[in-house]
Amino acid sequence: MQQKRWVVADKAPDEVLQELSSYGSLAAQLMFNRGITTKADAEAYLNPSLSQLHDPYLLCDMDKAVERILKAREAKEKVAVFGDYDVDGVASTVLLTQVFRQIGLETRPYIPERMSEGYGLNLDAMELLAREGITLIVTVDCGISGGAEIIRAAELGIDVIVTDHHHVTGELPAAYAVIDPKREDCGYPYPDLAGVGLAYKLAEAVRRTVSFGYEHDPFDLVALATIADIAPLTGENRTLVALGLAAINRTKRPGLLALIDCADIKRGTVDSYHVGFYLGPRLNAAGRLTHAKQALELLMADEDSLALKLARELTLLNKDRQDLTVSIVEQAKAEIEKQLGNKVFVISGESWPSGIVGLVAGRICESYYRPVFVLEKGEMTSRGSARSIAGFHVAEALTECRDLLNRFGGHALAGGFEIDNVKLPEFIDRLEAIAERTLDAESLTAQLRIDAEAPLNSVTYDLWRTTERMRPFGYHNPSPVFMASRVGMRYLKKIGAQQNHLKLVVEQGSCKLQAVGFNLGELFGVLSQEPYADIVFSVDENEWEGVKSLQLKLKDIRPAGSSFANDIPSR
Repeated sequence: MQQKRWVVADKAPDEVLQELSSYGSLAAQLMFNRGITTKADAEAYLNPSLSQLHDPYLLCDMDKAVERILKAREAKEKVAVFGDYDVDGVASTVLLTQVFRQIGLETRPYIPERMSEGYGLNLDAMELLAREGITLIVTVDCGISGGAEIIRAAELGIDVIVTDHHHVTGELPAAYAVIDPKREDCGYPYPDLAGVGLAYKLAEAVRRTVSFGYEHDPFDLVALATIADIAPLTGENRTLVALGLAAINRTKRPGLLALIDCADIKRGTVDSYHVGFYLGPRLNAAGRLTHAKQALELLMADEDSLALKLARELTLLNKDRQDLTVSIVEQAKAEIEKQLGNKVFVISGESWPSGIVGLVAGRICESYYRPVFVLEKGEMTSRGSARSIAGFHVAEALTECRDLLNRFGGHALAGGFEIDNVKLPEFIDRLEAIAERTLDAESLTAQLRIDAEAPLNSVTYDLWRTTERMRPFGYHNPSPVFMASRVGMRYLKKIGAQQNHLKLVVEQGSCKLQAVGFNLGELFGVLSQEPYADIVFSVDENEWEGVKSLQLKLKDIRPAGSSFANDIPSR
């Protein structure tokens, strides 16, 4: 396990603490750590509401897109919603398909098959949809890099409206309309919407002209996909997710209810953690191992019996996905041993499914804190996924290598690509050169950001209630993290089927608290020789046999006083 550099946040300036004093000093510090410095921003952060959402017509080409959709409705054209095979793409496809059908459009959802078609638009799909009489395609969560396919669609008499949230990696495609908040000429106030956020914006823009009530509250799909896509839970995304989690917990959508039941989650209690670690992976399993149409059919199901059948199938499929991921990660680690001196890892396997390599890249990236590119190596071409760290921008790196790639796309920390095998050596050389240029020794050490120091006697229900007000938690809005120094350790033991977790009691003075450290089991040996430790933790409420109590979730633990040379204390 790579040692992390502990970084304690700077103390909020006095003027900010004064501005936010009505919330309490701890809440003020926590909000300052998340970029909130005014009471108005704090109120918006703590009280998400519909009024905080931006006008969809602030997005470039939204007016053109709505005009074309209404024209298709009037002319009774056939429309296809073309999505991606992950949760964001599937949920977006469901949302717009249902909305278009509600306003009278004959709509056909289309999700490509990962293994044979790959990501995004493809020429064969354009030909197929043309033969079916489709004259308008609306993409969701894809399309911004589909220039050639969009040109072919036009030749076949099909207009394409692109809605995509990925980085623009060259010229805009020659589509009828291109809705992407990351366009350089787009002044939309919040550029980090997920694909489903853009689908919702398009639906709302259409609703201004064609008045209708949603058959199902769309916010449940918006929250589901925004969390599963690991979009930052800041600004508008956080508002959408807060509204959406409430929608999930009152949903009547048979597919979601069946999925919640199969994940053994109590109805009405779903939070962002459940979505990210239980619901999202089940939906993603279909696109990773078989075909995402199973997830699509589940979310569109009208009958409880069909929904339960599909949810059970996805649950079993997800178990297969978990087992396969563990197996391939172990194989990948053997390859990594040959590259430990490198700043970027590039590994491949001929039997590694393209639907799993992204998960493998994520696990390797987390373990070694390096940019990681993992490929399913085919006979002539390979498909890969990348996961990265701060300082190495995946989309920019792939753009630098675009002349070597058949197709690619992505974000700062993740991406996908396809490449001919003969070009792999040069591709690896370029990635290593980019890593050498952009990553120094300090940037190759993971940071553990700490909100504040908190001795154990400060871990009370008042503190927990303060942190709970900051939900929903997720990427860029993590659960508050605290540090306590020189705590006693009692009853230290390893737990879990693979003995990879820790459980113990920590004490400081008269205060004693239960603590659990997931994936920290390998530290048992060194900790068992020590009476005291320094710990970094979040605070959670645990319930056992009807009794509720506070519990610490350890983020890191090490013998007391063994500070890392590059730790950064608060100032």
